[in-house]
Amino acid sequence: MSFAAIVIMISEGAFGPAGAPRGYPPTMFLHMPKDRRRVALVERNMKMLRSSGVEVRELRSLEVPLTPTLLSERIPGLDQGLSERIWKIFSEEGFFDERGYMRKDGRVTPWKDAVVKRGFWEEVSRWAEHIQEELNLAYGKHEMTSIQADEMFNWIEEHLT
Repeated sequence: MSFAAIVIMISEGAFGPAGAPRGYPPTMFLHMPKDRRRVALVERNMKMLRSSGVEVRELRSLEVPLTPTLLSERIPGLDQGLSERIWKIFSEEGFFDERGYMRKDGRVTPWKDAVVKRGFWEEVSRWAEHIQEELNLAYGKHEMTSIQADEMFNWIEEHLT
């Protein structure tokens, strides 16, 4: 199977000792700079691909500030009022800094406890997994993202013949 171009997301890719096979497609790496171990591996593989004549582009998935409406903008069905109430709790608990950036990884932020303590876990619980993923994304340490979908699709479209 041949590809016009590929996007390797939140991964360094899997290359054997021989490196890239002949005819390897143009490759975009989308990764998180906060994942320092992976950054080194991505940089190594970008260098290896370039030295093999492969066109390479890097796209960094950076942290995203929390806003009162971020959750309602990103999670279909979660209304703006609930998003604003959750954000207010996060603000009161100090989960983000003055610019809106998460202080800690969403996986260790005790946001569920804070919502329970305020008495509206029942209303929030159905959205918990989605909220967790958005907090991971906001912190800049996650498994996938759609925020840069336009850049990824444009990369592939640029290489279609």
